[in-house]
Amino acid sequence: MHQRYIHNLLISAVLLSACSLQAYRAGNPDLAGTSGNARAQQCLSLYANMDTYLYNHGIADVQEYRVPGYPFLRVNRFLSSFRNELSDMRQSVFWLQQLSQLDRESRLIEIRKIPDVDIQQLSQQANNRAGLVEQVKSCSGLLTTMAGNNAAEVADISSRAVVPDNYNTIMRVFGLYPLSSFFVMYGINHWHATTMASFGKPGRDDGNTENFLLYRPDTDAVTSGMDVAGAFKIARNNNPLSIPLLDDKTLPALFERYAPVWEIETLQEADHFGVPVWTEGGSIMIDISRPTVFDYVSYTRIHNQVLLQLNYTIWFPSRPVTGWLDILGGKLDGITWRVTLDNKGVPVFYDTMHNCGCYHMVFPDARYQLKDIQQVYEEPLLVPATAPVLHAGEHMVVTVESGTHYIRSIHNGSLDTSSSMYAFADYDGLRELPAGTNGYRSMFDERGLVAGTERKERWILWPMGIIEPGAMRQRGQHATAFIGRRHFDDPYLFQDHFSGPMAN
Repeated sequence: MHQRYIHNLLISAVLLSACSLQAYRAGNPDLAGTSGNARAQQCLSLYANMDTYLYNHGIADVQEYRVPGYPFLRVNRFLSSFRNELSDMRQSVFWLQQLSQLDRESRLIEIRKIPDVDIQQLSQQANNRAGLVEQVKSCSGLLTTMAGNNAAEVADISSRAVVPDNYNTIMRVFGLYPLSSFFVMYGINHWHATTMASFGKPGRDDGNTENFLLYRPDTDAVTSGMDVAGAFKIARNNNPLSIPLLDDKTLPALFERYAPVWEIETLQEADHFGVPVWTEGGSIMIDISRPTVFDYVSYTRIHNQVLLQLNYTIWFPSRPVTGWLDILGGKLDGITWRVTLDNKGVPVFYDTMHNCGCYHMVFPDARYQLKDIQQVYEEPLLVPATAPVLHAGEHMVVTVESGTHYIRSIHNGSLDTSSSMYAFADYDGLRELPAGTNGYRSMFDERGLVAGTERKERWILWPMGIIEPGAMRQRGQHATAFIGRRHFDDPYLFQDHFSGPMAN
């Protein structure tokens, strides 16, 4: 009876959240000039039809947040951080272009998931998929330009471009959060203490080679002869928000240069990582015959400077369940390793989380110190060690424990040519995986979760306000603290929690 009561409360909370989302999906902005512009009206109608279809069929992508009332714009936490700092029209136009680009990229992925038979019903002007893609691109340019030409419109968009956090306040209210969080904090403190005490646990380099497999990148870029600092300077100067949008030569070289070596204790099949694939039965499995790292770029802000982040994500078939009392095991598991570079291309922070948003750990450069932040309702950031300095030819070696896939040590080391190689793939490919005769299908559902990866811990931790705690998640949906509100993609994460030198 108690479980049924809690279940009903959770369903109510989710439904209330869904209603608030539906309220803005159907709306269109009264853009200046659109009332007398037939082409603009057609575009707004296209977006309305498309969004209705995407949500009704459960294939809307939520990696980026749709700006309420402006269906041709999406925003992430990083770009949202600029919304009150746009000091001139040049910055405003560039910012809107970035939001427009996020929407176009997401819509092209969403369009590839629409069955051929349904393409024509979305637009009378598009006869096929290619036509719909071109129409979206054209409409995006038209509406973004119209919005950018009106200061009042830009101000309205800025006020709406706020990404909601990944915490449900209603669940916290029902779960008596002020009280229940104290019990959860006890468990968190225990895990922190255990991790700090055991971090640096012996791995392959300590002679225990039998149970450890090494995986290295299949290519190793040489950046020593490149003017990386110069490339960063050019990239920052090429846009009014000083975002280091690196060229197509420098960025791949940096991804390869700072790619981790995975040192994995391998005692079972679940300790091999690979490629997510859709099965004929309609579920996700991991093809471990193809070790692959999925990469993507993000950004953080420190001392009024924007720093580039390199993200490396791997997926395991599962975290094996060890018994009926195991609340953490379940289908699929994964790790994201992130490298934050200063404006000379040198690492200043490394951090990692499991792909549920759990077990977030930070390894700062020795020049950065964790601030003493003492708040009752604020989960402390876990910093097990400072990061070693990488020398020429060295990579960071990340040691992973069998089964739990906990990070148990990091160290710098040279590439071992006898180790297995992993391939790189674009993280966005997870949003459009081949699904047989069904065309393409995202790994993630309309909530940004991987269906079927729920954990039993949700029955204990739901009062913390996180939907399906322990389930695997899409980037942009990772809450990393049970106590307080913190996200992996918070653009001020390091600035708020560390003191140190100005970014170069």
